[in-house]
Amino acid sequence: MDVETRKMFCGVVTLYNPPENYLLNIASYSGFLDKLFVVDNSPTENSVDSDALLERFANAVILSRGKNTGIAHALNLGIEAAGKNGSDWLLTMDQDSYFCAVQGERFFRSVNMVEKSRVAILSPLHRPARLDYGDCVFEEKTVVWTSGNLLNLELVRKVGLFDEKLFIDSVDHDYCFRVNLSGFKVLQATNCYLIHCIGDRTKGTALVGKKQKSYMEHSPKRMYFIVRNGLYLASRYRGDFPVFIARLFANIRKDFFRALKYSNARADYVRYAGKAVFDYYKGVFGNAVDI
Repeated sequence: MDVETRKMFCGVVTLYNPPENYLLNIASYSGFLDKLFVVDNSPTENSVDSDALLERFANAVILSRGKNTGIAHALNLGIEAAGKNGSDWLLTMDQDSYFCAVQGERFFRSVNMVEKSRVAILSPLHRPARLDYGDCVFEEKTVVWTSGNLLNLELVRKVGLFDEKLFIDSVDHDYCFRVNLSGFKVLQATNCYLIHCIGDRTKGTALVGKKQKSYMEHSPKRMYFIVRNGLYLASRYRGDFPVFIARLFANIRKDFFRALKYSNARADYVRYAGKAVFDYYKGVFGNAVDI
């Protein structure tokens, strides 16, 4: 990618006690960006080697570190910095996501194929697709995950920033809903993908019957945000997106009862889910469980 084209793009990556391979993940997309803004939300000191990061990526700029300010705040910092840089698009990345070889090049090239005045978000698939070297093909979606998205910074001014009171979880859902309600489009590629990992795979034993099961698990504190913010989305968007909200709560119920069946931290799941409901109705938002 030439220098002039690269000026169109900035990126923001949010780190939280990142895995050892996070620099390799960043390397898969940093070359497409004029600036890469890094928000280190790790509460653990020295979990990110800033010197190594800045030495390896000359276009990297650390915006914040040493405190978990939440996903929404990190994204908003990136939006502000990219706006000051004069960029058109902001790539939003998680620490555990990366593009395979040709996928990144195809995805960034695709911005020239869409109607910029109407498209607020371009998203890759978040699972491997068939190998394809042609142009990205997009379809309209209601909601996409945040990681790997290109945000149209011109339309961010009309849609608004990410809602920081949600902190983590459903931040992407809320933003996509507002994009749709503002009359703009969320597009996702059907043949261009990002590798994205979610949750931690664990093995649990059922309380009754001692059956073992391997499954993707979110921590009890993470369950707090999933439940509380799910209630918020339902109250705000149920009328406009009833099918999505119904599916969201079906998934929340499935994850919660699976944790009760197989996790050794059953009491913590009950406690944090109960607190989530209580806090929602009391209007308590933000990082209310010190995650």
